[in-house]
Amino acid sequence: MIEYFIESVPLGTGGGTMTTMNFFNLENSYVMNCDSLYYGKLYQIDRLKFTKNINICMGLVNVSNRSRFGNVEYENGFITSFKEKKNEGYGLINSGIYKVNFELFNNFKINLNFSLEHDIFEKIVVNHEIYAVVLEGQYVDIGVPDEYFKKHKIYDF
Repeated sequence: MIEYFIESVPLGTGGGTMTTMNFFNLENSYVMNCDSLYYGKLYQIDRLKFTKNINICMGLVNVSNRSRFGNVEYENGFITSFKEKKNEGYGLINSGIYKVNFELFNNFKINLNFSLEHDIFEKIVVNHEIYAVVLEGQYVDIGVPDEYFKKHKIYDF
């Protein structure tokens, strides 16, 4: 069975996640951005047990060229910083795959438009409150048409 929630107005990544979790009365949930594909196993994220200060686990992936993405630094299992899209070459990026606990949204209201990335992640990263797991597998950013077509071997003739 598939159940879904349709936003009556755009709620952003944070507002949409929070409102959907509230609608389905979910204490924990997986969140996946829809502008990328990940071919791999998510069991590493599932191992996280939430604690008082840790309400999110972010999947990280290695890419050969991180210039289109902001890269992520982590230490001892926790994200320490997010960097802007300046660095080229091999590195870790946010996969857009998360395991979240509803308590992550304690300071927000249902049906409010806000961003997970800017309104939550950027604020809690300084206290090392985002647990990180490096996912093994193939990551494709399908939000860029060339990458999508390359991955699916779709060509415009």
